[in-house]
Amino acid sequence: MERFLFLFIGIFIGLFGGITISNFVNPFQQRSGQFSFSTLESIFEQYIDELSEKQEEFRDELLKWKMEFEEMRKTLVNSENESTEFSKSELVIDLLNEGYNLEQVAKKLGIGKGEVELIGQLKNSEHTD
Repeated sequence: MERFLFLFIGIFIGLFGGITISNFVNPFQQRSGQFSFSTLESIFEQYIDELSEKQEEFRDELLKWKMEFEEMRKTLVNSENESTEFSKSELVIDLLNEGYNLEQVAKKLGIGKGEVELIGQLKNSEHTD
């Protein structure tokens, strides 16, 4: 009889405890689902931000390499037996043909914007003649 009483009390406590715990845990599961979504959203936003930063770093690195390449190209052209003015004008024409504007070419070659514009105009007048 004692064993039956203990068994009955154990089953009662188990059922009561299970129901109580399931009612207690269920709201947390619903909240955690919403929390998981917002957490995932914030993680996704962090990854997007990190990817944007990496993209900017890559862009900066590419621009740096391009500038170094232009400097090497400028050095090679200047080291040829041609005159410096001819080399400079060729560089200006090449950069203009690549799509750089007057200010960018002047800055890259360390010359005035007016000089770049003059070289560009002279080159255009050669083509029209």
